[in-house]
Amino acid sequence: MGLAAYRKRRNFEATPEPAGGRARKPKRLSFVIQRHDASRLHYDFRLELDGVLKSWAVPKGPSIDPADRRLAVEVEDHPLTYGSFEGRIPRGQYGAGTVEIWDKGYWTPEGDPHSALRRGSLHFELQGEKLAGRWHLVRMKLDRTGAADKQQWLLVKSRQASDGQQAVAAPIAKRRAVAKAKPAIAAKPGRLRAGRDSLPQFVEPQLATLVETAPDSEDWLHEIKFDGYRLQARIERGNVVLRTRSGKDWTAKFTGVAEALATLKVDRALIDGEVAVTDEQGVTHFALLQDALGRGESQGLTYHVFDLLHLNGRDLTRETLEGRKTELQSLVDNSQSSIVRFSGHIEGRCAEFHRAACGKGLEGVISKRRDGIYTPGRTREWVKSKCRHRQEFVIGGYTGPRGERENFGALLVGAYDAHHSLRYCGRVGTGFNAKTLRSLFTKLAAAKRATTPFETPPRDSGVHWVKPALVAEVSFENWTHDNLLRQAAFVGLREDKAAASVTVERAAGAKPARVRDVGARGTRARERSDLETPPRASETSNEDRVAGVTITHPTRVIYPPEGITKLHLAHYIEQVAPWMLPHVIDRPLMVLRCPAGVGKPCFIQKNAHVFSRAKVAARASARPRSSSTGELWVHDLTDLIRLVQNNAIEIHTAASRRAEPQRPDRLIFDLDPHESVTWARVIEVARDLKRRLAAFELPAFVKTTGGKGLHVAVPLRTLHTWDQVRAAATRIATTAIAESPDDLTLNISKRKRVGKIFIDTLRNLRGATCVAPYSPRAREGATISLPVTWAKLTPDEGPEAFAIGSWAGLAKRRADPWRQWEGSRARLPAALTRAKRR
Repeated sequence: MGLAAYRKRRNFEATPEPAGGRARKPKRLSFVIQRHDASRLHYDFRLELDGVLKSWAVPKGPSIDPADRRLAVEVEDHPLTYGSFEGRIPRGQYGAGTVEIWDKGYWTPEGDPHSALRRGSLHFELQGEKLAGRWHLVRMKLDRTGAADKQQWLLVKSRQASDGQQAVAAPIAKRRAVAKAKPAIAAKPGRLRAGRDSLPQFVEPQLATLVETAPDSEDWLHEIKFDGYRLQARIERGNVVLRTRSGKDWTAKFTGVAEALATLKVDRALIDGEVAVTDEQGVTHFALLQDALGRGESQGLTYHVFDLLHLNGRDLTRETLEGRKTELQSLVDNSQSSIVRFSGHIEGRCAEFHRAACGKGLEGVISKRRDGIYTPGRTREWVKSKCRHRQEFVIGGYTGPRGERENFGALLVGAYDAHHSLRYCGRVGTGFNAKTLRSLFTKLAAAKRATTPFETPPRDSGVHWVKPALVAEVSFENWTHDNLLRQAAFVGLREDKAAASVTVERAAGAKPARVRDVGARGTRARERSDLETPPRASETSNEDRVAGVTITHPTRVIYPPEGITKLHLAHYIEQVAPWMLPHVIDRPLMVLRCPAGVGKPCFIQKNAHVFSRAKVAARASARPRSSSTGELWVHDLTDLIRLVQNNAIEIHTAASRRAEPQRPDRLIFDLDPHESVTWARVIEVARDLKRRLAAFELPAFVKTTGGKGLHVAVPLRTLHTWDQVRAAATRIATTAIAESPDDLTLNISKRKRVGKIFIDTLRNLRGATCVAPYSPRAREGATISLPVTWAKLTPDEGPEAFAIGSWAGLAKRRADPWRQWEGSRARLPAALTRAKRR
């Protein structure tokens, strides 16, 4: 096709796209996939051949599932230099929008590619950073006009791996409408590159949040929910250690699984999965697993692996889920073990998949963001939708046997609330066989106690109380209005979970539970949220001290959907303090205090005198610092933790220090987008400001706001007045807006910035504050204002990804993105600070 059509469509004086030069003779044929956010988002698939890039537009992007046939519309050839192009094609130009490289590497055609393209059936192998293995491009037909430059093809992943071995079917269901075959990944053992990251002993597992309805979009991958024990496998030179989700070493319990893992062709790896027993219909059952373990048998056990955290010296936790699963499948497909099985997934059609899973008697579905990183703890990047309600409960007592049943009648179970009180949740009277009754009764008898462990026990007679140490997996229909279990059945004992960690799981967005007083004090029901329960002053221990400050009510939930408590928040601040304190110390502060947590009433505070005013003498150590003028400020980590102890969530700082209030030492642009503006566009505007600042030899640092915007900040030497800093910020913003009036505005009115980004320069006024780096935000999702490097600021990771759950603990593993801040302090040029002539 040549480059004539490509050049004819473009004005190279207006677009940054390359015009193309002389073709080179390649040693290897390259390929590139570019994410093109134009009038409609699509992916451009390009293969090098005859000195150009043969190109197809793939609306939905490539799929690694062989059952997915993705439409690929042939477009004009592109120059080879286009393979490295990233940027924004201006409005009014052909293909206007943002172009980013999504994947790149090399491709190898099978046979003569020229004759294959003429026939309309090209077979080839990709070796990319994300995609690997054999693929097909098959021509469908010409478009209605018969135009040769608009030929429609199908891009399909081969069902066969590159070594000729047939891919194994995904262990979900046989019906194609429900489960797709496992994607075949090219997996040559020597291809995996080595790395230098040390292999951790254990990584806290990522957990899923319960939801009523699973997300049904192509941004999610859906897997079946196995009914077994979660195990993390650590492999190092043939030595295998299996740990539960709480870190217990259970290698001895599953020697057969460990021996199977030892045969994998890998030097070092950390694998996440679930061990289970499958019945004849292919359904896993926790009861079958318990029976097998009770008999000391390992026959029939399978280890379903679904994530890969480390591989041969490479930490993969920051890679996308899709990338991690690709590597994992390559590893498992090279194994001949029937015990270790790769957990397949489907894309989209989640509602249909969930119905089919429930119809087969499966526990439910796990949905995971395909571009998500591995984040320890419970997150919304993974969500679970169950077929029938199931969760763990603590056994607090039992009733005597009735009728022909021996040993006991029913279990009395409960769960811990936000204040670590064991709440009674109901009775479990079915699901036992004779063997279970005998073995469980032995354990109950050994745990008997004289008093009830429940805060509000039932008034039943003939109840035997036990120590709250045993954890039962319980299946139930739903909850009653009195917050009790309905149609509850015993599934099995959970030996892998501590009783103290058991809380009631509620689907995201569910209303607070009703709590009924069923104790001896009366039967009148009272409705309240656990957060509204008055905290107890005695709920503290040595473990509740952070940086020398005692955190009272440490289990009070601050972010209900995420389960982040007051103590969790204090520990997060302690972890990021080395990076946060340089931007906070000795500055006037404004804090947002939320005594009852996010979602409840909060209030702003700048004056420290009202903190614990009536208790200053008794609790001086818990009182934040104040200046003679009443300003709130901190001097060290202990002061920062005192703010958390006093229910502060958001911490905002002034742009000057207390010692030099007239001399600001930073300039900041606050990019506040209308809800209709894309995250990618906000990033573009931030990068444009960075270029404009560079033209004046000014450094630029960027951080998220904790919302949908960005802060672009300039560290300054203390040489300028507030008016000069504000003038500089306004002049740069005005110039940017003049060039993009349809996208940007200085108008603060929300009605007048629909579809635009408000460049807020008001943060540069004396008395104004800006949310501090690493400060949490009192918003859903537990987001934070996170400094990032410009290289890490990409549309692939949206603003919701920068949250406490995603970033807590990473300070020990990463360098400070703003470590050059102090050394970069600059002087504003006179061209920016002088007043405009009228």
